[in-house]
Amino acid sequence: MIYKITKDFPREETFELTGRIRRAVISMTSNIAEGFSRQAHKEKIVILHIIKYI
Repeated sequence: MIYKITKDFPREETFELTGRIRRAVISMTSNIAEGFSRQAHKEKIVILHIIKYI
């Protein structure tokens, strides 16, 4: 979905803003997956709390 959204950004933003947004989305989803792979419920909450402020 993020690729659909960013594909219509201005051409001059292709490598700067678009790349940053795409990397941020990948990072957030990876962090969520990492958080849910943790065994302890408290660890999951900490990871999700950190992501909330990114």
